[in-house]
Amino acid sequence: MKKKFPFPLVNTHTHAAMLAFRGLAEDLALENWLGKHIWPMEKEKVNPEFVYENTKLAISEMKKNGIRVFADMYFFEDEVARAAKELEMRVLIGEGILDFPTPSSKNPEEAFEITENLIEKYKNDSWVSVAVAPHSIYTVSEKNLVRAKELARKHDAVFHIHLSETKKEFDDCKEKNGLTPV
Repeated sequence: MKKKFPFPLVNTHTHAAMLAFRGLAEDLALENWLGKHIWPMEKEKVNPEFVYENTKLAISEMKKNGIRVFADMYFFEDEVARAAKELEMRVLIGEGILDFPTPSSKNPEEAFEITENLIEKYKNDSWVSVAVAPHSIYTVSEKNLVRAKELARKHDAVFHIHLSETKKEFDDCKEKNGLTPV
């Protein structure tokens, strides 16, 4: 007999479309994994259709595991929203903001513009909410981190960021700022 969950599960941090990269160099340190494997693969493969199709697969997998709501930080987040609405799954989307080009934006200015457009588009949507999502303290300048936080405050939006992912990030931040990432 299959046990039912007494309450819906929430996956609070995903890159749903990255399901396609599952198993790719996962035994490496984060910096090596991202720089030598994930970012080059994203540059080559990630486009709106890739995000849409792989997000649908990820949502199906999440549903099988009792997850009914997820927060996603990736690229082409409008496609994540489209997949979630079609499959009737609530989602908090956050367009990845980085200080260098991504599959969906040439620069941080464009990522901020995409984010504001998503906030406006989904402000009254019952399935989709929007977060402001700078990638991390090691890929986004202090100026853009502050700008992202200001944008989140302006729209009363969630601020979604990778934080203290590795000992190296923690140590580098402590050395540079005299404070932990948090």
